[in-house]
Amino acid sequence: MIPLSTRMRSQTLEEFSGQENFLYEGSLFYNSIKNKTFDSAIFFGPSGTGKTTLARLIAREMGGNFHELNASVTGTKELKELIDHVDPDFYQSIKNAILERAEKELPQKDQLILVYCRSGRRSKIAAQALAELGYTDVLEFGGILDWTGEIVTE
Repeated sequence: MIPLSTRMRSQTLEEFSGQENFLYEGSLFYNSIKNKTFDSAIFFGPSGTGKTTLARLIAREMGGNFHELNASVTGTKELKELIDHVDPDFYQSIKNAILERAEKELPQKDQLILVYCRSGRRSKIAAQALAELGYTDVLEFGGILDWTGEIVTE
């Protein structure tokens, strides 16, 4: 038997109730999902507030994959394994975005460009794409998760 909460779960953004303060028709968040320009988010809050439902709806609207993780039982190893199996088209889309936008947004090919991301996978692709376009001073730092340098806090 399917739980009532599963049967009652919203199937579209329009059916989703709650979070009206930022998710309403015409809002920046709503439009970024509908226009497929939404990038990423982290949802947090108490149980039953719609975090998983909203994540599923975003994935469905964007035509993406959805992998559910529970932070209380998922370790770093499982997360890294999931990231390693990301669709290669995702990485190609990163490269395509850079190839389409770099010369307009970064007109000086000799300017210093620092590239980093959370895991290091996207930054490597981004730095390679910039080099292919002729940018000469691109420094790729990898992922902040693997940062071995000094961290200064005040």
